[in-house]
Amino acid sequence: MDIKIEYDKNYWYSATIQELGIITEWNNFDELMKNISEAIDCYYETEKKDLLKKAKFYLSFENNASFIQSNN
Repeated sequence: MDIKIEYDKNYWYSATIQELGIITEWNNFDELMKNISEAIDCYYETEKKDLLKKAKFYLSFENNASFIQSNN
């Protein structure tokens, strides 16, 4: 993953992670790095949730059991 960081004449830092579609900016480098980390975490958390929504779960029982006991 490539992270492009730029510093402009107005004293702002901006970061772009093109492959994830992330763009963030801040006027402090340390805060920018924190924002980058949070943005990546959010991206992968959302990605994980989307994958779980699409996932198909299959349950296999030993000894040919035919029911699922629920605590609900």
